[in-house]
Amino acid sequence: MPPQRDAYASIRQRAARALLESTTLDGAVAEILGAISNELDWPLAIYWLDGADDHRLHCRSIWAAETLKRADVVEASRIAIVSPDAEDDPVGRAYGRRQPVWIEHLAGAGAAAGTRVALAIDAGLESLAAFPIADHAGAVGAIELYASRARRMPLNCQRAPGGKKLR
Repeated sequence: MPPQRDAYASIRQRAARALLESTTLDGAVAEILGAISNELDWPLAIYWLDGADDHRLHCRSIWAAETLKRADVVEASRIAIVSPDAEDDPVGRAYGRRQPVWIEHLAGAGAAAGTRVALAIDAGLESLAAFPIADHAGAVGAIELYASRARRMPLNCQRAPGGKKLR
């Protein structure tokens, strides 16, 4: 089996085990974030959930590589509350538009000083992928992944249903 397929199989197994063994969804998601981060080389992964009271995204879990645990982007994400119409925040944009956001080169994203994207750049992160999590009623949260090297969007992620190009 090719290495990437092995990684996907490992993630599926770890996710299934986490969902079966964890006493909370947040605990299971934390384990799944760790699997994605370790197996697919995304050193920072963040799970966001819609707040029932304010319909804004609240950070529920963060998995960070040892080198990033004290990075400002981790702390800023931990306390952030992101509006679904926050066009300057990729996770807010992914959640609000209900489609993935992929930024291959964060440095070219035009991030304002002090934003989470700018803090990610300061931490040496290069790429970002954010995508909504949905159930039968619609989007309920989002997952955000950061890479320390430029990563191109996979071909199977470049078009939304109906053929609309994503970016």
